[in-house]
Amino acid sequence: MRVLHPLFRHFSITFLAAALLPGFFAAPSACAQSAPQAFHWIDFRSPADAPTLRWVTDSLVAQQYSAIREIGVQWDAALVVTTLRATPQSSPASDHFTLWSVSLSHRQVVPLVSGFGLHYLSWLNFGSQILPELGLTWQNCLQCDSSLFFTAAYYSPADHAWRTRWMRGSDGAALRTAAPTTGVTAREVYGLITDLRGNSTLATWLHLDFGVAKPAQDYVYEYSVDPSTGLDVTQALGDEHAAPMRQQLCQLSPAQSSLLGGQDSVLCVGTPSPRKPTHTHYERRPVTTPPANNQGRSNVTRPHATNAHSPE
Repeated sequence: MRVLHPLFRHFSITFLAAALLPGFFAAPSACAQSAPQAFHWIDFRSPADAPTLRWVTDSLVAQQYSAIREIGVQWDAALVVTTLRATPQSSPASDHFTLWSVSLSHRQVVPLVSGFGLHYLSWLNFGSQILPELGLTWQNCLQCDSSLFFTAAYYSPADHAWRTRWMRGSDGAALRTAAPTTGVTAREVYGLITDLRGNSTLATWLHLDFGVAKPAQDYVYEYSVDPSTGLDVTQALGDEHAAPMRQQLCQLSPAQSSLLGGQDSVLCVGTPSPRKPTHTHYERRPVTTPPANNQGRSNVTRPHATNAHSPE
């Protein structure tokens, strides 16, 4: 069941849920973390979650939306997704979403992210936080040359609220950018890189081709979290570090990352595949020299062969 705004009470609840659900979730990666133990998604049909549902609905009463899509609760704050449908006849795929942080101890409501085509990725660990963070992507428009963004939603103990990372105004970390000026071709490669400890970093590579006007330009960025402060870090890599990062991005596979794109583009053509570990094999060589005590004689008496030389 989904909670509908009064303006759209006549929407079919079953149709709304069936239409939206497949697009919101992506297949988890082998590197994905488990959700925090204190976190759970609200069951709209459960009597136990009914008080939280009423609280969130009352908190959003002044906001414009068609339906409450999801409610995730961690301690005293709820991560809420609402959708706004332009008209009752509009396609569900064109719904505009807003991600909110709703306090469960007072009526504070904070919008976090807004756009189209929201996708939850997986729970990720960025190294500084004990609790995993929820990765998600969205785009800024539909039926247009849109940009694709990434962020991670996490519970902030200091604020008792949900927050998102690497935001610049309404935009997050840019994965795909809208077409630049006429005559310039933009290509992107991006991916989440996870180390052996399970800590993730987002890396992006933007290549701008200006044709004959001027040499191409490359921009490689790394999005991480400072382990000592927990603050977001956005770093432009210089040539020394950009080259190995570009190669690492091109070598990423779906088995290694829950988010990647551009690995099949012309930017990655000719990039060598990751080297497989080699093992040294030792073979036993045959011994061709006789032992020192070998006299070349036999203790067995052999018959004399005709016209053959007899031993002494």
